[in-house]
Amino acid sequence: TSITTTSNSLVFIKNILSLSDIKYDRCVHRFVDLYISEFENLRSLTINVDDENNPSIISILPQLTHLAYLNIRYRYVHNSSTILSTIFSLSKLRVCIINTERRCLEDISAIDPELLNNSVLHLNIKTRLQTSCLHSIVHRLSCLHSLQVTYLTRNTGSLLPQDILLNLKMIIFTDSSIRVSGFDEILQKLPNLELISAGPIR
Repeated sequence: TSITTTSNSLVFIKNILSLSDIKYDRCVHRFVDLYISEFENLRSLTINVDDENNPSIISILPQLTHLAYLNIRYRYVHNSSTILSTIFSLSKLRVCIINTERRCLEDISAIDPELLNNSVLHLNIKTRLQTSCLHSIVHRLSCLHSLQVTYLTRNTGSLLPQDILLNLKMIIFTDSSIRVSGFDEILQKLPNLELISAGPIR
């Protein structure tokens, strides 16, 4: 696909607030990659990532300094830790939706252990996730208000880490993977919780 621009079109690009790759067309990713320096005001991005364009998305995201909403879908990516570290480094990100193959999030121990994000308020992970992976992720999100997980597999002693997520007000498991004992544990650890739900959302 050939992409050409003029000076007038570059002015238009500067005014773009939202870019959505609805059909996950690589052309959109290519467009963002080519003209990243012109997206001065981009607030919302929906994009697909695969092995081929994985390196470029890691370089693109940090340049989107006003990004508040990110919906990212990726498959067969071998360095998901790097992508997650890049995502959680975005200082103005408020809403993050991660849609990935299960195996992409099985080993995320390489996420920067010092990384702490105090901007992400809403996190939605659309994959089958082990509790150890969830722990590793939420430890970096100090101000999280809303957490949604498609399916959680318990592989550690605790459903949620101790002494974190004190600001969490809503937690949703969209598959019936949490038992009553899990609800009790969550309620004991999250004093500010206003809504907890498990089961398919219709």
